[in-house]
Amino acid sequence: MFVMVKNNIKSFNILDKLHDQEKKFKKELVKTFLEYLDSLPTHKRLEQMESLLSETQNRNLPTLDRRLTSQERKCLYLASKGKEIKEMALILGLSQRTIKYHCANIRSS
Repeated sequence: MFVMVKNNIKSFNILDKLHDQEKKFKKELVKTFLEYLDSLPTHKRLEQMESLLSETQNRNLPTLDRRLTSQERKCLYLASKGKEIKEMALILGLSQRTIKYHCANIRSS
């Protein structure tokens, strides 16, 4: 039993070291990128940052989209246009209770 616990502790230590190395690598990567940005003229820096932000947003959007059903996406769209539950129900031909259910699922996603 003691040997098993000792081996598990060693495994955690190895994982901690790997995690620390990963953190260091990421910090170095960011540092190198920031140095690269500093070498660019201001307008090029802005272009690079806009590109990065756009990529990040585009990467995150499909994740939410995949988690929602088509009805939930419709409800989300209508809610973004300011429609109330009653209006959404009329537009989609669903009960208000169903719309509330979809909205609850959207909030939990």
